[in-house]
Amino acid sequence: MKILIIGFGSIGQRHLQNLLKFYPEHNYYVLSQKKPKSVIVDCQIIEQNPLDYYKVEFLHDNFTQEVDIAFVCNDSSKHLEYALELASRGVHLFVEKPLSISAKHLDELRGAVVKNKTVCFVGFQMKFHPLFLKLQELIKNEEVSFVHAKWLTYLPSWHPYEDYKKSYASQKSKGGGVALTLIHELDMLNALFPELELLNAVGGNYSTLDIDADDYLLANFISKKRAISLHLSFAQIKEERTITINTKDKTIIGDFVSNNIHVVSLSGITTEYNYDFNRNDLFVDELKYFMQIIAEKTSDYINDIEDSITIHKLIDKMKK
Repeated sequence: MKILIIGFGSIGQRHLQNLLKFYPEHNYYVLSQKKPKSVIVDCQIIEQNPLDYYKVEFLHDNFTQEVDIAFVCNDSSKHLEYALELASRGVHLFVEKPLSISAKHLDELRGAVVKNKTVCFVGFQMKFHPLFLKLQELIKNEEVSFVHAKWLTYLPSWHPYEDYKKSYASQKSKGGGVALTLIHELDMLNALFPELELLNAVGGNYSTLDIDADDYLLANFISKKRAISLHLSFAQIKEERTITINTKDKTIIGDFVSNNIHVVSLSGITTEYNYDFNRNDLFVDELKYFMQIIAEKTSDYINDIEDSITIHKLIDKMKK
């Protein structure tokens, strides 16, 4: 098969590295507006020429040759444009999150995907995290009352090799801001507690990061009489990333920084689950899942376009 990578930043290179390792039999092409200057492995610069390191064909203009699969990894603001064109050509899509910067025109993409019987998978790798999967298991038969999810992180520390103010995450025009860049938390909440309804939201620029995209968000939802809150920030130096779930007789705390879960019961007994894994395993697992979907020609899979439409409608409401 012919596989195209669009965009060649950190995530585009990660996907190509995993593809070359696990699916070396395919033909690969990279479409990038800028000539790649550095090899990036696990968010670290490798001093080697990308053209020598990858040994794939690099393109810098529109790609007109027929391809079977495309990985859309460019700026968020351009995801929908490329996805629409490729879906209309019957190309299977792996689109990095977020699928778009709003819900507008996603119905059009859905129509193209259905008409051409293509896969449109969105890169929400956190759904493959063992901690998330355990949370799903733990709450399966629980009567949940309220939930608090937060991801408080420090944007300047994400990619030490680049000026964070020039990254897509910090620029509103490129689809940056906490709601879209940290969209994984809303995706996980939507999967754990379907039928989220927005009650209210507060967001904007409240830090000294000097970026034009929103750096803070606090939103409240309900889901089948359960109260759910979401707290996001780009400006907290000490990272916190947790989902705390309260039931009638226990508190379940999933910590994605320390990779453990604490279950505290009403009787005072604490059960702990610890996970030791490589972060890249999440990307490998979602890649293998995506390739399996295509091989099996199934239309029933997670991280599909319907999930993204639901999430983007919520984000559009939050922004209003």
